[in-house]
Amino acid sequence: MTRMLLFTGKGGVGKSTTSACTAAHHAAQGHRTILVSTDPAHSTDDVVGVPIGIGQPVRLADHLWAQNLDTTTEARVFMERLNGYLSEGMGAIKDFDPDLFTEAASFPGMDEYFALEKILGLLEGTEVCPEDGQPYDVIVFDTAPTGHTLRALATPEHLKRFILRLMRMRKFIANLKGAFLFKRKGVDPVQSALDDIIARSDRFMAHLRDTDRVGIYLVSIPTEAGFAECARTVNWLGSSIRIPVAGMVVNQIVPDVGADHWADTDNPAVALLKAEFDMQQPYLDRYQTLAAETGTHLVGVHRMPFEPRGLDRLVSFSRRVWSPDTGLRAPPGPEA
Repeated sequence: MTRMLLFTGKGGVGKSTTSACTAAHHAAQGHRTILVSTDPAHSTDDVVGVPIGIGQPVRLADHLWAQNLDTTTEARVFMERLNGYLSEGMGAIKDFDPDLFTEAASFPGMDEYFALEKILGLLEGTEVCPEDGQPYDVIVFDTAPTGHTLRALATPEHLKRFILRLMRMRKFIANLKGAFLFKRKGVDPVQSALDDIIARSDRFMAHLRDTDRVGIYLVSIPTEAGFAECARTVNWLGSSIRIPVAGMVVNQIVPDVGADHWADTDNPAVALLKAEFDMQQPYLDRYQTLAAETGTHLVGVHRMPFEPRGLDRLVSFSRRVWSPDTGLRAPPGPEA
């Protein structure tokens, strides 16, 4: 059964690199893996070194595919279709706004919601591998920066409440007018579409809370802004939508080269690096405290002597992120 690993974090912390190395790692284990990105900057293309574009999955290597999603367009197309249904059934009502749902496409979180719709299809096997028509074993979801991701994760619940209010409004208007909408057709397409959105929202949130299949991972760096955003995200996920964090990755850690090397204060490069090393230590302590308080697995990754770009370098990078002894842990899967 398909598992999903979702990565989020501030821009510039190595989120796309960590996502891509995770996908490369699982593909190297023989798992049919897809790397899905909703980052509008298309950082995934730069990291893997292959132009992915927007559209169908692109094969990167054995067992590995990648896909960028254009969710804004999908949101607008869906809402325009729903608006057409609503106009047909309620257009005779005075002062009815025919652009209600077209404008709703810009409702905060709607484009992110349609990214989750795609992920739901991958999780449930309706979106399959183009090579053999089989469901993927692993989905690695490289999200947009944290704020967009949190809005996306909250959108199913907010959208559900919005739709339920809309349903009550439609029922009130129908009773007020003494009319039965879509009476001649026997099936109310608006009601069916709204019911489907609610059902999908419920299913998606159930998947997110299934820690045997889905893991959410935060990527950060040892700075004040990096830690603050990471801590807010951990607390929000736990308190607002009751989803635990599977792991935290802290990138760009300056390694401790030892007292003998640090003592060379006449070397400007050493002095500069030592100053950064010292600045990082309080934040690394705070990450450890946060991980201990929340029961979250913490992984620290030192700076690399190379740029982790391209599949070969990503596999090398993954050996640190996914070290058998100290690295991240994937959801165990239902069979575990």
